[in-house]
Amino acid sequence: MQISTIPNPDNSFPQYGIESGLIQVGNEITNQQVILKDERFVASLDNKYQILPNEDVMNQMTEIGDKIGLVPMEATPREWYYIQPDKSVIGNQNKYGVTTKIACILVNPMPYEMPDGREIKLGLTVKNSIDGHWSFSASTFTFRTICQNMMFHITRQKFGALGDYLNIQNTNLNELRSHQVMQTSNIWKRHTRSLNVDAVAESLKSVFSEGEMYIQRYKELATLNMNKKLGIACALKLPKWATDHEPVKEWLTIEKDTIKVDESISQWQAFNTLTESLTHNGRKFNTTLMAYAKLDSLFS
Repeated sequence: MQISTIPNPDNSFPQYGIESGLIQVGNEITNQQVILKDERFVASLDNKYQILPNEDVMNQMTEIGDKIGLVPMEATPREWYYIQPDKSVIGNQNKYGVTTKIACILVNPMPYEMPDGREIKLGLTVKNSIDGHWSFSASTFTFRTICQNMMFHITRQKFGALGDYLNIQNTNLNELRSHQVMQTSNIWKRHTRSLNVDAVAESLKSVFSEGEMYIQRYKELATLNMNKKLGIACALKLPKWATDHEPVKEWLTIEKDTIKVDESISQWQAFNTLTESLTHNGRKFNTTLMAYAKLDSLFS
């Protein structure tokens, strides 16, 4: 039986090299589509999936940032991500060499001073993908200027509010609930054809405001000493490459049958050694972001 594809112009963006083809088996059109970019494989997904091109998101980030008082932050090159042309967007490539996921970094140009005298910048990562793994979403991001440590707060926590920040005509609240949830430091919406810049900016303001709680939490960590329970949890739950970092090993010793924790340092100091390790020693894109999520939950 022959398998072929039928062009799907309603979900294709030739200006970006993105093509969608409906999968046909014999004479029957299935409910699946194949997505290609620059003639390279991206994904095979349900044909209800609507692509929001990464390029459309990147092209509007400066305008959205201006509306909420945030500016793009130039990313430092690291081995675990690919920097996009505008320098403030990091991405992940699939095994076919296609950049399928992106995270645009916006920060408040005014830093917060921490108890140790160091400065922290607070901002957002605005994420998107064309392979179905990420919907358009935003979450809290912090950046420690002295050592260029990054922290992605990507743990989802239910917030329980609704807001339509994409161009969608939908007055059915129950249907809208099934598509969109607004969460503490993380909002997401299934893909639609384009972004409503004003509505997106308004929603991102609330995400940024929620993110300010992390600055307060950082200050609390500076008043707390490390303890054995938290240290053991770090040793067991974080990947070995994350804890096998000299600044981490100064307070966390992991031997074959023993875990030793220096309880004289603050949790803030320990936290920073771990964000430093993840930032500078990250492995693959998804693996590193998963490690950030684990770190986020450990020190929450």
